[in-house]
Amino acid sequence: MLLSLQWLSDFIDLPEELTRELTREPARIADMLTMSGHEVEAVEDVEGSIVLDINITPNRADCLSVVGIARELAAIIQSRSLQSLGQSQALGGVMLKGYAPSDITDEQESDITVKIQAPHLCYRYTGRVIRGIRVSESMECIRKRLRLSGVRSINNVVDITNYVMLERGQPLHAFDLSTLSGRCISIRALSRDVRFHTLDGVERDIATGTLMVCDKKGPIAVAGVMGGLNTEVSETTTDIFLESACFNPTSVRKTSKTLNLKSESSYRFERGVDIEGVPTALDMAALLITGLYGGRLSKMIDVYPERFVPREISLTTRKLNKVIGIEIGQDEVEAIFKCLHFDLRREEDRFIVTPPSYRGDIEMDADLIEEVVRLYGYEKITPKMPHTPLAMNKKNKWLEKIDLLKDTMRHAGFTETINYSFTSADALDILTPPGQSPNSVIPSDCKGAGSTDNKGRIRPSDCKERIRIKNPLSSDQALLRTSLVSSLIQNFLYNLNHGLRDVHIYETGTVFLNQGGKLPLERPKLGALAYYGDANRLWREGAELFFQMKGVVEGILDKLFITQYELIPSKESFLMPGLALDIWLKNFEQPCGYVGMLSTEVINRLDINTSIAQVAVMEVDLEALFMTISEVIMNKPLLKYPFIERDISLVVDNNITADSIIKLIKAYPDRLIESSEVFDYYTGSNLPEDKKSLAFHVIYRAADRTLTDREIDTLHRNLVDYLMKKTLGTLR
Repeated sequence: MLLSLQWLSDFIDLPEELTRELTREPARIADMLTMSGHEVEAVEDVEGSIVLDINITPNRADCLSVVGIARELAAIIQSRSLQSLGQSQALGGVMLKGYAPSDITDEQESDITVKIQAPHLCYRYTGRVIRGIRVSESMECIRKRLRLSGVRSINNVVDITNYVMLERGQPLHAFDLSTLSGRCISIRALSRDVRFHTLDGVERDIATGTLMVCDKKGPIAVAGVMGGLNTEVSETTTDIFLESACFNPTSVRKTSKTLNLKSESSYRFERGVDIEGVPTALDMAALLITGLYGGRLSKMIDVYPERFVPREISLTTRKLNKVIGIEIGQDEVEAIFKCLHFDLRREEDRFIVTPPSYRGDIEMDADLIEEVVRLYGYEKITPKMPHTPLAMNKKNKWLEKIDLLKDTMRHAGFTETINYSFTSADALDILTPPGQSPNSVIPSDCKGAGSTDNKGRIRPSDCKERIRIKNPLSSDQALLRTSLVSSLIQNFLYNLNHGLRDVHIYETGTVFLNQGGKLPLERPKLGALAYYGDANRLWREGAELFFQMKGVVEGILDKLFITQYELIPSKESFLMPGLALDIWLKNFEQPCGYVGMLSTEVINRLDINTSIAQVAVMEVDLEALFMTISEVIMNKPLLKYPFIERDISLVVDNNITADSIIKLIKAYPDRLIESSEVFDYYTGSNLPEDKKSLAFHVIYRAADRTLTDREIDTLHRNLVDYLMKKTLGTLR
């Protein structure tokens, strides 16, 4: 905001000595305003006048005027003098002058009626009819002050409305009375879309619900933003209707943004004007017009649906001094509030403060504390180190488990990624099988009816409706992700396109599932992706990607001491048949995740330009994992005696899994069997098409002695017979 010091001096009365001093050093005024929260960005000499360029913060709408800055400067100077000279010697001559217009007499009756039809959007509306005026060029003194403030001169009537707006902070507007239809004005929200010519000559589409000032025929102004071309004051105008109002700031801001139309009026209405100062500004403008250019005034029309009620705010001296960090006496605090024209009363160590109507930014005791400290002087507060005892809080158990998982993934060679929860339809379509509706995705752990697995248990439903964001930043972020894998695939493609041929990445984050409620269901997940391209490597992992990723899953479960789980062949449509497993935890009616290779169809959608196109993925529900962890961990002492290892190689039907055989081994009633694992799988020549060969290591150990080969040979033979009987298999 540009402000002339000469204009400012019309409203602030200082002792002569101080006036001369500040006139010689305008930078002192700039410094005082800046240190009290009104940054002066420049001090310039324009046309022989000193002009301040002041950056007014959005909460201080009361300072968007000459009078507002005069109030501030008077309060600052008075407060500084109280601190330096004391209560008895303070500058008593610092005061505002010429603040209120003189009383208006000899008024005529008005034939205009005003009705506010949207009181929640228009809080107060005042107006006066002025007849018999002469529209011409403004006086040079007015044009110069407008020019120094960055406002273009138009004619004497419009210039005075702008002049009073700059001086008082209250926007006004003048209508040519002869253009008003029906002698009635209504302030209402539009019930339909209309086309409307604004004063800038542009025809605009005004949407339904926009607050407008209307006459009997229709709109004559966009409320709080700009008047209409159809009621413009011109050289032929002799009678005007002068308006001064208070509109809802949010409504004006929304209208201004929608129409991409900003004005000096909307700038002030958006921040809020003084509802009690609405008639004062109207009278000031009316007196200037009639006093300088003639005319007869009508009585004021004042429609005020809900009267302003001042708020009382309580502030204790103890809280004030605690927040500021220094001791300020009650008398000094009271003097500061009086400098700001705040009404107050004391109740022991408490102030009950009532801010004036133009200080709409004062809502709570914290605002009062800010007023005290900025008038007292930020520069006078000595910095102190806070004396706050620091206690080492135990880390949240959930975060401890997350850290454990991250360590496990890092040790397995995976790099963490962090993605937005927003995603695009294209990213989700990658996991959408052919023929499926583009409005659905495949969150593998959604609840709901679906197909059954090979044990007859209910599988999750195959798709859910996507969750769209109401106000997306872009089309690439218009949906909430329903899977971490879709995000990891985008990371993988980015790395691949930038020449990286060895990608092992993971993420812990949230997915969002549509359950039909007001808000989506949020599920914490761990996802991972692994890919080896055709790059040359000094060392190559012997196991296939699928088994590597399966080992990562088993390693996670082992770290969390989860032993009761099953890995069941999965029917997820985006995973490769035969190389996909669902993760089932004990006491859960549905899988908590999956691990597998992306299907050929998905790989083709990725358009990977490499000879090796195998990608392993994994995703697991963390909440389900952490619910399964036992709070009590049982430890066993290290065993002193050596183990004996034996192998079993069985030829069994293709539908018998290695996991089922391992469970049979664990169930065999002998304590000497410590553990078992599969180490070989074979199909092909020398075996029927419906058969496969599975080989297992079996570890035997006793806790109290060294085992002999003879007793293990007998036990192992019995175990083999047991497995052959249970699986109907044969030894290979």
